[in-house]
Amino acid sequence: MRYIEILKETVEIVDGENLYQETDNPVNADLFKRLKYLDFSEAKNELHFVIRSGTRIIAIAGLEPSPYSDEYWIKHYSVDENYRNMGYATQLIDAVFNFANKRNITLKRSTSTEMGQKYLTEPI
Repeated sequence: MRYIEILKETVEIVDGENLYQETDNPVNADLFKRLKYLDFSEAKNELHFVIRSGTRIIAIAGLEPSPYSDEYWIKHYSVDENYRNMGYATQLIDAVFNFANKRNITLKRSTSTEMGQKYLTEPI
């Protein structure tokens, strides 16, 4: 497996193609079901920031290039239910921003839409 970079020795960066290979490992077979907002059909286009417990991916964030400009956006981030409230989401977001800053990548801010507000207020 090819890792692009390791940040702070806890967050790994994995390209989309290699993320699919992670599901070959039995501890990650349910990866796309277990981690919310991680879309199987779109994952190959993203750069993934992952945190592991052993070999199991327990937290993930996806960085995707905008199709409209030279900017990028954070497509999703999710932490396994059993590992929430331990600071992993903060580590992921910090890693994404550090990665972008080091490479002069502009992160596009999201905008609020009626549909987006619905998903923020209603459980999935």
